[in-house]
This record gives sequence, structure tokens and C-alpha cells, in this order.
Amino acid sequence: EDSITDGAELSPVATGRTGATSEYGYSIQALRDSCAQNDTRWRQFNDAVRTTISHMSPGFTVGQLNDVILPLCGQFFPNRAKPAPQPVFSSVPVQQALGAMKHSLDRLRQHRSEVGGRRSLRVWQSWKDYRASCKHLRKASLQARKQRIYDLIDQAAQACTRDQMSEVYRVMHKLAPRQRRERVSVRSQDGHFLDDKAQFESILQYFKGAFDSPETFQSPVVSTILELSTDELATAIAQFKTTLLKSLQHAGVSPELQYILLELHQQCQYELTHLKRRGTFRLGRGVRQGCAVSPLLYSLFTVWLLAELGNTTDVSWAQRQVTCFADDSHLAWRVEKLSDLDFVCRSLRAVFRLLRASGMTINSDKSSLVLGLRGNSARRTCLYQACVRSTLLYGLHAVGVSGVMIDQLEATDAKYLRGIARSPAHLTHETTVALRRRLRICSPTEALCQLLKRRILRSQQEAAVCDMRRTLLLIE
Repeated sequence: EDSITDGAELSPVATGRTGATSEYGYSIQALRDSCAQNDTRWRQFNDAVRTTISHMSPGFTVGQLNDVILPLCGQFFPNRAKPAPQPVFSSVPVQQALGAMKHSLDRLRQHRSEVGGRRSLRVWQSWKDYRASCKHLRKASLQARKQRIYDLIDQAAQACTRDQMSEVYRVMHKLAPRQRRERVSVRSQDGHFLDDKAQFESILQYFKGAFDSPETFQSPVVSTILELSTDELATAIAQFKTTLLKSLQHAGVSPELQYILLELHQQCQYELTHLKRRGTFRLGRGVRQGCAVSPLLYSLFTVWLLAELGNTTDVSWAQRQVTCFADDSHLAWRVEKLSDLDFVCRSLRAVFRLLRASGMTINSDKSSLVLGLRGNSARRTCLYQACVRSTLLYGLHAVGVSGVMIDQLEATDAKYLRGIARSPAHLTHETTVALRRRLRICSPTEALCQLLKRRILRSQQEAAVCDMRRTLLLIE
């Protein structure tokens, strides 16, 4: 279950992931394979679609077309019946071990009921056999459970080679540990618990606000699309002021297919079920999860995004140093001179502007900047002074420092310098003072003192000069 916070801390919303459940089940993989092979079933499916559309009355909409096509998909490409999972104890080794254990247990009970001089010896021997059979059963059961996990892993690997990610996720769900489901009651803004109806309304209003879009779209009938002229079709498409339209146009998709895809994209609705109540909300933004076309559309958007990024920055850099996987992006630069550092700043600003214009938001909690230094010690030390140390000392002359901050600066600076010079203290036993002398670099305290002295000479504000002199006295 997902936990979503709506406004105040005391207003959590617990609900399942949004997703539309299809009323008609069919195998999308079987449909794709049949289309690629152009077999008899695919041709029969095409004939049935043409016949069904020809019998429809003029003026049908996309929703009506969807209602007649989906049953045909389920008729020609039904879902394959999934075999029921076999329990671990049904395997042959486990059944044999279980039979041996039952047999030894029966013998033990039989010998315990006997009378005679050798009764104790027979009972003891039967007890040994029973203990051995129990141990063998535990070993066989453990081996069967391991083999089941290995089979599931092999099944996921084979599905991955066939690019069947749904099968991979299904196997992952089987292997994942079971988690306890906890029901979280929804509270109002003032902290009071809501009843079932108010909870459902709160969740529904949250999703409506999260996925709503200010743009409205009036859909004409689908049967008139093929009758529109090129100019009329271009005018109809022009009302879609979305990034998806630019992606489709960049990919060279035909205007007719553009219009149908955009209309399906705009009319998407999700059904929300919570506490035996149902409601629908429209998706005006974001990826339409659960739609078979969404992965392809997002791939086209990624291609367009990279092309636009190359046009606004540098094509060779975008092709070689930018990596996009789903909604994760990795940007890399090679900085060797000052102009390269200037390009880093310009390209970052271009990326931020492009993502903002595309309606995407950067997650600052998951974003990070990683600096790697390459080259000899002198060159890496110069880069460290220009990039890292300047960041450590930035603004300290204005806000002031304390003794604890000075100690932290010295420790952090020594750690980075030892990493650059490959001089661990526990191996080389080189002191920090000797290391800085060898690298010809001053300490952060000395650098901060020099900075304060320069600022005192340049500053014209008496209050600022007094504060900086006080900080300088503290450091010295």
C-alpha cells in the first residue's frame, strides 16, 4: 500500500496504487507475436475488426470503438491459463521421504505394543530409524524449497530474454517476503478521523487534484477523422499543446495516428476502489500506467527530449554523455579547462529549462552531483582547490565560524587530500602538515584567514568589517 500525505502531517491517505482493471482479458504478447508473424489468426482478427467497424453506426467515439475491439482481442488472443503452483511437499523426493518416515513411525508404534525380552532393543532400533527418516525428510524438504527458488529465478531469466517484464515482476512478487498489511485511517486537516465515505471522498479529491490538467479537450467522433482534410486535421491537432504531440511529430507519426493516440491519451480515466466504494478520475497529466501504448509513447518522448537537449546544448555531448532510463537521467561531463566548466553550467540550466517546459519536476532528494578527479597529483590538487575547497569555504566570511566548524573543515580537507594523494594515514604515517607541504597547498584555516583579510580591505560596511575582524581573531 502507498502512503500519501495530503497537506498537513496529520492527514495521511492510504490507498492502493492507481490502475484500471480491464474488463476484457487478452494476451498482449500473443497479439504482438501473431502480428509479427502475420499468421492466419492475425488475418482473421483483421477481418473481424473490419467487419465490426463496418456495421457500426456513423459517429462512433473512441470509447465505443474500444468496447467492440477489446472483446475481439479476448476472443482471438485469450489469456493463457496459468498452471496452479505445485506445493513443495508434492515433489517426488519429498513424497518418498514422507513415506519412509510414516513407515518407520508405524514400525515404532508396532514394536512399542509388543511384549517380550527383545522389545526394548526393537523399540530403540525403530526410534533410530524414525529419527533418521525425519532428518532425511527435513533435508529433502529444504532441497525442494531451494530447487523451487532456482526454478523461479531461471523462469525470470528466460522471461527477461524474451522481454516479458510482466512475467519477471510476477516471479519477483513470488520471491518477495510477505508483508503485513496495515490499515491507516484518514484524518481531516484538524486531526479527526473520517468515516468511510469521507475517507473515500478525500482520497478521490486528492487524485483528482494530483492528475488534473488545466487544458480541456472536446473530442469529435472518430468516424469523422478519416473524412477531414489535411488542413482541418492539422487544425484539430493544434489544440493539443502537449509535449507528447511534439514527440509524435518528431518521430514522424502520421497525422491520423497522432490524433487517435492523443485523443486516447486525453480521455484516459482511472477507477478508484476504496472501502467498497468506487469512483473515477481523469488523468490530465503523467504517464498512463497500465496502457499498452504508454511505454512506446514514453520512449518517443525520451528520444525527443534528447534531441531537444542536443539542439540547445551540444549534439555530441547529448549522444555520448547523457543516459536516460525511464524517468531517471544521468548526465556526465569531462572538465579539463575553464570553458568546459562553463559548458557544465550552461547545459545544466538548459536541462532544467527543458524539463520544466515539458511539465516534469526534478526530485531534489534523489538528485546528486558526483565529482571525480583524474590525472596526476598536481592537476587533481588544482581541481580540488577550484571545485571542492571553494565550495567548503563559500560564504563563511559572511556568516562566521566556530571552533567546531574549523575542526570539521580541517578534518574534511585532510580526508579529501589523502584520497587525492593516495596517502592513508594508517599506511604511510604521513602527517597532515607534511602532506600539505608536499602538495604545496595551505590549510582551510589559512585560506579562510587570507579570504577574510582581503574582504576586510575591500568592504565598505563598518558592521561587516567588525564581524569579519572578530572571526579573524577567533581563527588566529
